[in-house]
Amino acid sequence: MKAQSEQSALPHVVIVGGGFGGLAVARSLRKAPVRITLIDRTNHHLFQPL
Repeated sequence: MKAQSEQSALPHVVIVGGGFGGLAVARSLRKAPVRITLIDRTNHHLFQPL
């Protein structure tokens, strides 16, 4: 785990919405040198095909 001073130096990206778009953005940024916070109403992703 990195020291807190190193973490605070990183940019912080906040993604609002954990649907397909929010998850795609989070996945595309997972190797970038940023801190990511994803905010959604629920703690799970639900996909119900038609």
